[in-house]
Amino acid sequence: MRNEGTPIYSLLRNIGSSVGLSLVQMLLTKDRARVHEVLVSFALRPAYRR
Repeated sequence: MRNEGTPIYSLLRNIGSSVGLSLVQMLLTKDRARVHEVLVSFALRPAYRR
């Protein structure tokens, strides 16, 4: 059995995982300020009376 490619495979897998996690984190947090702004505006808006 030949194991010469195992360290390279592991390295590429770790790098790919890191890049993937970074992209997911960026997508989840890129508009965080806008989301907070919308939530605060809804919370502070007076309730409509009928």
